[in-house]
Amino acid sequence: MTEVVVPPPDTSLPRVLDKFDAPTFMVRFKGVVDFDALYNMVCKWLRYRKFQVYETTHKYKPPEIEVVLDCRRKKTGYKRDRVKVHFHMFKNRDVEVMKGDKIVKMMEVRMTIRFSCYVETGYANYFGWNRWRTSKLTMVLQNILNRYILRKEIDSVDADALYYELYDLQKKVKDFLKMEAHGGAY
Repeated sequence: MTEVVVPPPDTSLPRVLDKFDAPTFMVRFKGVVDFDALYNMVCKWLRYRKFQVYETTHKYKPPEIEVVLDCRRKKTGYKRDRVKVHFHMFKNRDVEVMKGDKIVKMMEVRMTIRFSCYVETGYANYFGWNRWRTSKLTMVLQNILNRYILRKEIDSVDADALYYELYDLQKKVKDFLKMEAHGGAY
């Protein structure tokens, strides 16, 4: 029997700036909602904007449900957009509602929806290794590239455009939940 020894992490490596955050949004809702339709609307909206949608978490512990969507969109070989949509529902119960002539199953729920986004750099794993993590020199070069050369472009162009796209998604969700007047500031 062989013993596997895991070396301690190398703490002398420089910290790499590879994530540019944009502000997050939150929607709180209490009422009756068709969650399947809301979920499908959010997924269709993200796929229409060329995001790859992955459901990373789906916890069902009655009376609580938690669903996390991790969405990625490649911009270049060096940058990509990331969006996370986190649905957290409390005290949910199924109800039947009359809509016109039909009886529709819906959920009476307290819900929190968090929208967060960021621009990720140096993400590519070619052939199972990340070229920016191979040595200290490449990590320092990536830091210089991100902090001094590309920072202004990423912050003012990429992260800002992603922020307004996510704001549009939040507005669509609020319209779906009938939480505000139609339209928006942008």
